[in-house]
Amino acid sequence: IQKRIEELENKKKELKDVEIRIKQKEEKIREYSILSEAFTSIPVSIQNRLKPRIALETSYLVDEMTEGKYSEIELDDDYGILVGYDNELYPVSRFSGGERDLINLSLRIAISRVLVSLSSEHGFSHVQSLFLDEVFSSLDSERRQSLLKALYKLQNHFKQILIITHVEDIKTSVPYAINIEELDGYSVVKSV
Repeated sequence: IQKRIEELENKKKELKDVEIRIKQKEEKIREYSILSEAFTSIPVSIQNRLKPRIALETSYLVDEMTEGKYSEIELDDDYGILVGYDNELYPVSRFSGGERDLINLSLRIAISRVLVSLSSEHGFSHVQSLFLDEVFSSLDSERRQSLLKALYKLQNHFKQILIITHVEDIKTSVPYAINIEELDGYSVVKSV
């Protein structure tokens, strides 16, 4: 019987140890949950603060690139784009493919400009170049020329606009183009 009592005492002690570990784990889980919620809400609060600036900047760019045809852009809670036209707001999906491409590109540029302005407000240098990678590849010839014309209107916002493309007619439509080809394992740069 004494041996059985000792076994039960040991089991009781083990059970208490397990209960203590469970409580410690529960406390850790609670702490992680609080931290997770805090970290999740930080980006949302930042996004909510930046959304009006991004919408305003997008509106400005779209207005400029469409010569006033569309001058109001709003962003919904999920950053869905609403376009003002004839005193009504419409989802961007209502517009033609070329207009959607132009508006989406404007949004991307606006986000970049707002983030750059934030960094320059905090002492970082101002970015004066815009890099666009393959923004023309999915467009037909007419839309490519329309987008290129719109990009020319951004020249007063950036010292340099660099376009990376494999589309031949774009290379001949810009003031300066370079061609990079591989030759014998080396990259060769040529002015076009």
